[in-house]
Amino acid sequence: MEKILFTTKSCPNCPPVKEMLKPYEDIKQLDAHENMDLVSKYGIRAVPTLVVDNGIDFEMFTGYDKIKSFIDNK
Repeated sequence: MEKILFTTKSCPNCPPVKEMLKPYEDIKQLDAHENMDLVSKYGIRAVPTLVVDNGIDFEMFTGYDKIKSFIDNK
């Protein structure tokens, strides 16, 4: 299972999410502007967005509260 956090340098909501996810080494953190192929693949429309891809399908969690809820229920 692949977990990818999409952020941007100008996003004011991204730093708190990045800080929250620091302990989770299995979550890749990518800049959306530098990974447009993956942004397009997953249909990313806002940041921060966490994508959880199991190889067959994927789920997206956008915003601090939804990402925190996913992590808390993990």
